Amino acid sequence: MNVNRTTTFRLRQRLHETDTVSDRPISGRPRCFTQRQDRNLVRNHMNNRFLSASASSRKTRGRNNQRVSANTVRRRLSTCGLRARRPYIGPILTQRHRHQRTLWAQEHAAWDRIQWRCVVFSDDSRFCIDHADGRVRVWRRSGERYRADCVREHDRLCGASLMMWSAISYNERNGPVFFHNRRTINAQTYVQYVPHAHVVPYSAMHRNIVFQQYNARAQKARYTQHFLEQSNVQVLPWPALSPDLNPIEHYFVGLLAEEAGLSRPSTSKR
Repeated sequence: MNVNRTTTFRLRQRLHETDTVSDRPISGRPRCFTQRQDRNLVRNHMNNRFLSASASSRKTRGRNNQRVSANTVRRRLSTCGLRARRPYIGPILTQRHRHQRTLWAQEHAAWDRIQWRCVVFSDDSRFCIDHADGRVRVWRRSGERYRADCVREHDRLCGASLMMWSAISYNERNGPVFFHNRRTINAQTYVQYVPHAHVVPYSAMHRNIVFQQYNARAQKARYTQHFLEQSNVQVLPWPALSPDLNPIEHYFVGLLAEEAGLSRPSTSKR
């Protein structure tokens, strides 16, 4: 059989003792973490969702004061349902903002499909062209994307940008409109490019439409409000800092970015 005599003797002895020549089950490499250390590790990442695995491995010691690798930390967190994901970038919300958003949702929860078909959702977005894409990760479970401690807050973008506007309704779309060579949009410019050129003609062709717009300074200006009122355009009341309530945020703006020739990974939106 071209094997060592000792090997044959050990296989014969194992067959006599266990009725098989297969290897005996072994315990494997001892765990470097105790169950208590596992709980402490998960607790630390639950208290600080943006704590990286590398930073946690440097602060954590296993049994016999041995060093722990970042992959070991990731495996321990993975067994508890925590995965490293890119955080949702959301606006800075106060308690007043959250309360107003809740009231708005409660007031419009009873709207039926016919009422929502009359709403024209609009969005004016600034696409930052040369903004760096920070690869920050947050540890969260499934369904925790919008938890307060899992959201990375930011205020505004910097660098070269492109401003555009568009709107969608139940079965139509309006735009896009590009604000060429416009670093700032005032009320006169907004009325010229958007309500006068698109909203009012669309309202004349469709009855009982409700126009939705954000609370930007140019949109909430008296000049804009007076123009919409004189043009008999009904405006949907909108809570402050609520981009996630608008369905255009989740689909149509990304489509506009592709039409404008902006790659999605390197493009940031306000």
